[in-house]
Amino acid sequence: MQGIILVKSINYFSKELQEKGPIPLFQRLIDLGAEFIEFGEPAQHIDPVKVHEEKPQRVNYKFQYQGFEYALAFYVEPGNLYLYGDVNFEEEEKNKLSAATLFSLVETIMPMFSFAFGFFDMAGYSRLSEEAIASAQISTVFWANFFGKSYIERYGKEFLLGAPGWKKEELSDGTIEYVLTGDLFTFPDPSLEEEIKEYFAPKAEIKRFKPGLNLEVRIMS
Repeated sequence: MQGIILVKSINYFSKELQEKGPIPLFQRLIDLGAEFIEFGEPAQHIDPVKVHEEKPQRVNYKFQYQGFEYALAFYVEPGNLYLYGDVNFEEEEKNKLSAATLFSLVETIMPMFSFAFGFFDMAGYSRLSEEAIASAQISTVFWANFFGKSYIERYGKEFLLGAPGWKKEELSDGTIEYVLTGDLFTFPDPSLEEEIKEYFAPKAEIKRFKPGLNLEVRIMS
């Protein structure tokens, strides 16, 4: 994990975000207890709805939630949403809590937007392309994966719910949530990676995302 200072949630192609914009997201985060602040010091609280109405071209926002600071960015035209959190604190437990808090928030807001695909993992380089996502092609397995309608139609709900891992669940909007281990900081052991390889092999040649700088390692031999 050396050099990794961020966790990220990247989510692609939401018609709801395209049609309604970010205001429902802002309102939901505020309802959950988030407070939006301006970038820079000192922290100045802002109303993101008002800021968006005045500057609709702005896409980056910062907010405080349960004692941590997070950032988000959205792109309405493709319907993409990005969330980021720090994991560079000196205390290991604080890093775990920061990541777990953001992930819990992601799980809460995910069904609002019904993304085609989303993931949550530590920072690192991924070659995911929007073309692959548009064609519902599974090419990389992250720590947490969210498969939308097009993926379910291509691979089947039962197939995705049967994948090896810690958590497999259908969310309220029909999205399939697939999480590899019970802790973001606990990497799958070799036996689980082998199970994943064998399970997906009949339908997809996949890579297992490995956090780090420009590091992505195949689990396909």
